[in-house]
Order: sequence, then structure tokens, then C-alpha cells
Amino acid sequence: MTMINQKFVEIYGYVAILVMAVMLALIWFEKIPRSLYLTCFIIAATLFLIRVTLRLLVARQKRMAEGQGGTKGHDPAPPA
Repeated sequence: MTMINQKFVEIYGYVAILVMAVMLALIWFEKIPRSLYLTCFIIAATLFLIRVTLRLLVARQKRMAEGQGGTKGHDPAPPA
């Protein structure tokens, strides 16, 4: 399994937000035709879903690196 770099995920997140902000500004100031609104929405939704997926993968990698991969974030029960 390839490791996803935390730095890459942060940079992608900022770039994705910037692209979405530019698209929002273009729509707000009516610089693109209405026929492209749905396309912009699909692009923004895709960028957002990729961003969320990358964040989840990084969190999973971090958890697995700490040795908690199989416990799903819960501490094992103490012996009785």
C-alpha cells in the first residue's frame, strides 16, 4: 500500500478550495453561461469528495502506523 503524504493532502485541500472559490466567483459575477453551472457544481463536488477521501485515508494510515488498525479506535477491555 502506498503511503499518502500529509503535505500532499494539505496542498490538494488548499488548491481544491481555491478552485471552488474561483468557480463560485465566476458564477456570482455571471462570467460563465448558465449552461455551465451544472458542470461547475459537478467539478466542485468531485474535488470535495476527493478531498474528504484523502483526509480519511491519511487518518487511517496514521491510525495503522500507531498500531491501532484492528481496534477501530477503541481501547481493548481490561482483563477481569
